Amino acid sequence: EAELDVLYQEEAARQWEKRETQWRREAQARETLMREVLEGRAEQLALRQEEVASRQEAASREREELVEQMELHAQETSRQAAQTHRLVTERRRDIDSQASERR
Repeated sequence: EAELDVLYQEEAARQWEKRETQWRREAQARETLMREVLEGRAEQLALRQEEVASRQEAASREREELVEQMELHAQETSRQAAQTHRLVTERRRDIDSQASERR
């Protein structure tokens, strides 16, 4: 019976070692999977940050272009107003001159 106990204990020890080996493999597989998932997520976040930065740069360039266009438009409007004022003033002088000549 002692021999049977020894055989049983040896078998139990082998089974236990087998389980521990399997558990270690599973734990290693979980760690590897988690590391891969985290690395993938980090890559996704970095990509998203690059996309956001790129969109922000594009929006900033568009804003600058709009401001520049608005400034150019304001300058053109001011130039046209000055020209119109000059033409009106010249026309008045012509009319006044013609009126003075008729008197």
